Formats: sequence, C-alpha cells, structure tokens
Amino acid sequence: MSTTMRRVESAGLLVDMADGAMTWLRENHAYCALPADVSPHLAHHMSEYKALAEMALAAQVTSEALPTPRNRDRARDILDHCWRQLGQGDLLYERQLRHLSLPDPVEIYAHFVQAGYRHSGLEQLLRRVHRLTAFQAAELYPNRRLAVANAQRLAGLPHPHPGEWGEPAARTWLGSTPEPWAIDWNDAYCLTHTVYHLADWGRRPLALPPHVIGYLTRWLPVWLDVWCEAQEWDLVAELLFVDVCVPEPELPAAQWEALAAAQEVSGRVPPRGKRPGTGITPGPTSDPSGTGPAAPDATASGLEGSGPAAPDATASGPAAPDPAASGPVGSDPAASGPVGSDPTADFRRHQHTTCVTAMAAARAAHAAHAARATRADAPA
Repeated sequence: MSTTMRRVESAGLLVDMADGAMTWLRENHAYCALPADVSPHLAHHMSEYKALAEMALAAQVTSEALPTPRNRDRARDILDHCWRQLGQGDLLYERQLRHLSLPDPVEIYAHFVQAGYRHSGLEQLLRRVHRLTAFQAAELYPNRRLAVANAQRLAGLPHPHPGEWGEPAARTWLGSTPEPWAIDWNDAYCLTHTVYHLADWGRRPLALPPHVIGYLTRWLPVWLDVWCEAQEWDLVAELLFVDVCVPEPELPAAQWEALAAAQEVSGRVPPRGKRPGTGITPGPTSDPSGTGPAAPDATASGLEGSGPAAPDATASGPAAPDPAASGPVGSDPAASGPVGSDPTADFRRHQHTTCVTAMAAARAAHAAHAARATRADAPA
C-alpha cells in the first residue's frame, strides 16, 4: 500500500455520494423503459436493456454494502421496476430461447437472483442451454468468460469451479500485466470488468490472483491520476470501484473528492467533464494519449466493458414518461439539462456513470467503516 497517498478517513463523503446517486436513479428510473411489445431480439432497444441490467446491479450492490432501510427501500423500488420491464424474467427466457449462444440472459438474471427474484422456467432453460457446445464455444472476450462463470455461480447454476478460472483470467489484458504505460481507454474498461468478475463486485477481493493484486496496487494510482486529470469521470468511477475490490483498498482522497465535485446536486454524475485549461469536452474516443479506440458497441458486446458512448436521443426507446406521472426528476433545477432537453436522452447519458459511482462509493464507505473499526480495536 502507498505510504504517501492521502486516504479517505471518514466514510461520510462516500455515503453522501452513494446516497445522492441512488436518489437520482430512484427518482428517474421511469425514463428507462422498454415498449410492451419489445422483441427478444432487442434490435432497437439494446441501450435500455443494458441500462436496466446496470440499475439492477447497482441497486443490489449498493443496498448490500450499505444496508440501511432507506437504501433497501430504494433498491427494491429500482429492482421491481427493472424486473417488470423484463417481463418478470420472461424477456430473458425468450431471448435465451431464440439466441442459444448469448450469455447476457444469465449475466442479468444473476443480479436478480441475488436480490431474491426467480424464474423457474428460465433456470431450467439456462441449465439445458449451458450444456450445449454452441453456448460453450461462443467466441467471447476472456473477461466475458469470467462474467459468465461468475453469473452462473451467483444464479446457482452449474459453473466452473473458481479454481478453474485461472486460464481465462490469464488470457485477459490484466492477467498478462502488460506495460502499464500502454493502457488505452478500451483496455481500461476490460481491466475493470476482469476485476469485478474475479472479485464478484467486491465481495471476494482475495479471489484476485496475487500477481494481479500487486500490479493493481502499483499502477492503479497512476491510472487514476491520468483519467482524473482528463476528467473522464465514468472511467474514474470504474477504477475507484476496482480499488475497493482489492484486499487492501487505497481509498484515494484526491480522486474521491474530484469525483464528488463532479457529482451534481441532483445526485447524477456526468460521464466526463472538460479537459483542464482547454474548454474541450472529451468524447467517447478519449484516452490519455488521445488515440484510444471508441467505446465498445453495446449492441455487440452485451453488458460487458462498455463505457458511456453518447446515446442517440432519437434512435430508440420509448417516449419520455410524463414527469408528473413518474415522480420528480430531482431537486437540482438543472437535473435534466437545459430547458427543452429530452429527459430520456439525459437519463441515458448519466445513468451508467451514476450507477458505477453508487456502487463504488457504497463499497468504499463499507471499507472505510471497516478500516476505522480495525484501528479502534487495535491495541494502543
């Protein structure tokens, strides 16, 4: 662990960040909805489908890390909404039935199982489909294979023993521990998701291979500095979440304070800010060198490793719900952007970063509480 980095000493800032993010998600989740006649192919609704999965994950992880009555109630509201939008699991069933090699039905279902939702027909189908060579031979990124294995484990389905995860882990970018200065925007997102799946979203930090823990301990502070300076808040939030997935998190105060400053009064968090001193807003292709690849296509990669590529405000999704019917947008007068902006498009733009911030801050607050308790119990 670094001896010079200033740590977050009090969990108060982190609790406030998680609370604000969850408040915004709860007040605005109605802006993420699928049409009643949505096809399991999701040809024009992949962004909404992905957002529902991310909100369900954020609700489950945040309420688990900070299990207050308020958090549990908000999480249940969000999870209920997402489960209804997925037809109480029927959409996942139909999607898996028609696309035998796709892994996203089990990846999404696992989050709901952890929160107490079940669909017996889907579970029977998953057990059968996952035995097929067509499913097992599907060509996936190595970190996506870890995602599937962890989802199978969480859903109570047959899965590779964690001791067998070494091979796919070794084939990931992170498992190879490459030259740290060669990292680009896409590599960074692949890295974060490798950690999430190996560490089970912060539940099992010791499941990370020792050489990976050492590599992250040395280089994660450097990468956080770079992307924090570039004000790429989505990636900063993801990397801060990585920090709380290792056995001894750094909880770097400077980066947490910067992300807190980027969070708006409403609780939402913008995916990126302006480059210091330039007035230029980084786009989806931004990375420290300015030459990184564009964000992975959410329709091509399912749930895995995609940052907040700017959504098309008109291309897909339902019409914006009536704010009067679905609750307030937020207490910040600018919570939905300029007057006349599309609140559905606004929600899409901020949802991913706000979800990641909620999870990272909740896990970090839990870690800060634990560290403080350990110090209090230590002999003088």
